[in-house]
Amino acid sequence: MTKTIIEKVVADTGKDHEDVSEVVDSFLENLHKKMFEHNSKSSYFDYVHSQYFTEVSNKSFFHFLGILHTYADTQADNCTSELTKASIAHTLELSASREHWLPYIEKMQQWKKPTKD
Repeated sequence: MTKTIIEKVVADTGKDHEDVSEVVDSFLENLHKKMFEHNSKSSYFDYVHSQYFTEVSNKSFFHFLGILHTYADTQADNCTSELTKASIAHTLELSASREHWLPYIEKMQQWKKPTKD
């Protein structure tokens, strides 16, 4: 049986499963929130270009961009080669029902969306 990502990180680091899971959850939630709340007139991804790379290691930055690139490549046949809201929404819909994602959507509604001048 193949290990989950969390199990792989536990094996790689020797850290506790629950601790690794909590750190991953917190990191991804905070990254998502920073991208969402970043005060940019053009794109949520401007946070990645202007700030994210200064907050994480080069290795993390490289792999994050690799994830976005891989995802965009896999969506090229369905829409465009760009990462789009529609492709992400489609992936979420295929993964689980809206009710499954509702707690996260509700938490996001508390985030401060930047105003566009």
